[in-house]
Amino acid sequence: MAGEVLKQRVFAPTCYAAVRNTNIVAICASEAGRFVAHVPIAWRSRAGKFELVILRSFLGDGRGHLPGMQTATTLLPVLARAYPFLHDPTRAPTPGQPKFIDPVIADEPDDLGAPITAMNGRLTSQAARCIALLDASAASFAETAVISQCIADADLLEPWALRFEAQGAPTIELKGLWIVKHGAIATGAFAPLMRAHGLAAADLVALHRVSLFRTGLLLARARGALGITADGATGAPNELATGPATSSGGGV
Repeated sequence: MAGEVLKQRVFAPTCYAAVRNTNIVAICASEAGRFVAHVPIAWRSRAGKFELVILRSFLGDGRGHLPGMQTATTLLPVLARAYPFLHDPTRAPTPGQPKFIDPVIADEPDDLGAPITAMNGRLTSQAARCIALLDASAASFAETAVISQCIADADLLEPWALRFEAQGAPTIELKGLWIVKHGAIATGAFAPLMRAHGLAAADLVALHRVSLFRTGLLLARARGALGITADGATGAPNELATGPATSSGGGV
């Protein structure tokens, strides 16, 4: 980071729309335990590589989230808590490597924010906290990427069919997510993975499987946000004209 970037002011994470509204966010294995009781944990494929993610909502416009998931710091993934600072997207994260910053404007600032560097050229406490979060999680993100790719290379993942229809109501659909194949664990297909990566891989797969039980609650939140009743009727047809729900294009 240098030049004009250092003049940017940074705010608390929840001051940014991307942190509050992005419905699919990458996480590392070490933080999966924080989310298993709240939202589904799955995988997303990008450019042939699989990354571990949480599904925070079926809708990409900020609606349909569970209470607290958009504002409570304890329920924000590491990448959201460190925002607008980012890992270098072109290589595996390692502690101490240069960081990127998203030149985004906080749409809901709650104060004057803080500069990235102080007058003496040192990082301010806000910037240092964000960078420390990224450095502390770098090793786990790298390990998570290796385990995730091993699961995918062993053909143990399948597309997650997330399409829900009701007569007289809009279709709720989300594409691009993957889950462990049904029955794969019972066949012993995961044995090589467990031998190679041990407890870390076992815990990740177990947390993933348990977290899927939260899908129904997220669907209910999406239906409520869209005004869909239990019988499929809706009281807000104009609001629904945008079509199927999709993952937001940007974000953390």
